Amino acid sequence: MNYLKSALFVIVPFIVLSFMVSILYYFNITSNSIQNIFKIFIPVLSFFLGGVYLGKHSKENGWLEGLKLGGIFIILFFLISYLGFDVVLSFPGTIYYLIILLSSMFGAMFGIRNVIKTV
Repeated sequence: MNYLKSALFVIVPFIVLSFMVSILYYFNITSNSIQNIFKIFIPVLSFFLGGVYLGKHSKENGWLEGLKLGGIFIILFFLISYLGFDVVLSFPGTIYYLIILLSSMFGAMFGIRNVIKTV
């Protein structure tokens, strides 16, 4: 059940922030280079928040819980991109997936650390 709630903490900020950035880009408030930065920043922030939530509700091994969360989403993203859009895995795609995995791992480790400090 924690993974489902953590998935919501990943998906909801991802959708809300993407919508806000899209609106800014639509009205020509941000440039294309700023848009490219947000393409990396929004998933990293979303997976970090999902990892923090999962870490706060885990007993130990935050890195492992973050690895599981990131791994589930990476498999899902890969299957959607490969089966749905026929996009093969490339080096930039691998780096992107690795960044997502690391952000969820660090988020879960941060969440566990804050729980231990406050208890």
